[in-house]
Amino acid sequence: MGSRGQHVINKFVSFVELNIFLQAFEHSVHCLYIVHFLRFPVDGTETVDDLIQKVEDASGVFARHQRLIFRGKMLERGSNMDESKLKDGSKVMLMASSTTATQVLNAHLSSMFRSLAKQKVCLCLQERAAVWGKTGVATIRDAGVAEVPSQLWDLGESLRAADLGGNRLTCLPSNIASLKSLTRLRLSGNRLVSEGVPWAQLAALTQLTVLALDHNKLTDISDGVRALQSLQSLNLAHNSLTQLPAAVGQLTALRRLDLRNNQLQSLPDQLGSCSALKELDAAENTLTALPESVGRLQKLRSLLLDKNRLKGVPAAVLRNCGALATLTLHGNPMTVEQLRESDGFAEFNARRCAKHDKQLEMQVFALSGGFDEGADQVQWQSWGAAPKK
Repeated sequence: MGSRGQHVINKFVSFVELNIFLQAFEHSVHCLYIVHFLRFPVDGTETVDDLIQKVEDASGVFARHQRLIFRGKMLERGSNMDESKLKDGSKVMLMASSTTATQVLNAHLSSMFRSLAKQKVCLCLQERAAVWGKTGVATIRDAGVAEVPSQLWDLGESLRAADLGGNRLTCLPSNIASLKSLTRLRLSGNRLVSEGVPWAQLAALTQLTVLALDHNKLTDISDGVRALQSLQSLNLAHNSLTQLPAAVGQLTALRRLDLRNNQLQSLPDQLGSCSALKELDAAENTLTALPESVGRLQKLRSLLLDKNRLKGVPAAVLRNCGALATLTLHGNPMTVEQLRESDGFAEFNARRCAKHDKQLEMQVFALSGGFDEGADQVQWQSWGAAPKK
């Protein structure tokens, strides 16, 4: 009979393997399933009552609620191991005979599993910390931790990159300031809230070039972000941001800014001061207008604005962004016809066509059968409808 999980107790002479099943006899529950098994040291002179007491001590199920089954028969109290034909490695089933006992057993096993899992994570982290010290790269991804492991702080300035994505972090401790050599910090897919990000301490990370805070619960970003002067990539996608601070305009080294899937209604004019910006993704927000200052971004190559509420694009953006060759506006009120008629479109279109040699698809317009111009051909076009020819 199959089993999952194992917790071994050092045996003495011989042992009985106890398979734990859950079933509430009082309510005629027919679902019977194994959830764990334990090993108990036994002696040939011990009785079934001794085994029952050991089970109670280990599982929390009172002796009166236990049913120990061996080879299809319930073990009789008072009989010894030999009389019950129990031998080294015998498999015995434990069935809790009441709803309360089942709940106790469930709670005990859950606690034991959590404890074992925590011990395993701690042991694993201790082993991996030695490697982190040699490589300068710490990866604690998808480990389910709710706080940053202490092993990380022990590395201090030897740490260059840290990946803490896919955990249950709600805040970042001020100790982060001790990692002064950190260049890459990934905190994606946690439960971080705005108050849990210590921007004042992050300011100490003067070498930080990549910061990923996507897929968290942030509602705003502090003006303290201005201190990250080396930052080249900032990912804030999939949060609940309602505004972006003007201070972001002071990130003059920033090359990539991802704001996708937030609740932004506007972008700050100061964004136009991010002179190194090459990629801006503000898709899936509620933007109603794009600031004219974006037209000052001479290095901007990709501007993704799908699924907003834009009715137009400033002429300064189309005409003056000399590197802009990718512009997507799908899911906005603006149609491709309106885009073509926009002031500055001719200049933008020349760059776009030059980049793709008038033959390559931009692959940003799912419904287009030809060269994509970056916007929907028919306003509010229904899914699957054929485009106009």
